[in-house]
Amino acid sequence: DIMERHKLRMSLYGFTLDTTIAVMSLIWQGVLERYPGIKIIHAHLGGVVPYLVQRMEDCWNASFRFNDLDQRLPKTPSEYYKENVYPDSMSAYLPAMKCCLEFVGATHICLGTDYPHSIGNWEQAIEYVKRLGLSEKETDEILGGNAAKICKIDK
Repeated sequence: DIMERHKLRMSLYGFTLDTTIAVMSLIWQGVLERYPGIKIIHAHLGGVVPYLVQRMEDCWNASFRFNDLDQRLPKTPSEYYKENVYPDSMSAYLPAMKCCLEFVGATHICLGTDYPHSIGNWEQAIEYVKRLGLSEKETDEILGGNAAKICKIDK
């Protein structure tokens, strides 16, 4: 059935690419520069952003040489990302989680479950965070502390 195949493709790569395009557009269009206090939770382990960090920086540097942007961002895209964006931990692949962790640090990752989609679940999501080998404090931050801080909820 065509609809079932489409839903599978969206689960496989569609959501990840869509969220990446949305968050990076906010950065490149200067929204995070104009609203420096905004906090964004980026689903799907930050999409493909953790893997494109150097490419983002290279494009930012090239934009100055070739005058490609309508607006000059005073900071690099990864600086905006690290200050304002919190990837969720939704990944079933430990090396990918470690890549994201290395990019943003434990204070900028929030627990993700992919609920209500059928490909993720709470127990699995918590187990993957625990398998990162972090300190108890860092694990607690990812499992709820960071989200509480973003939402200004006392734990």
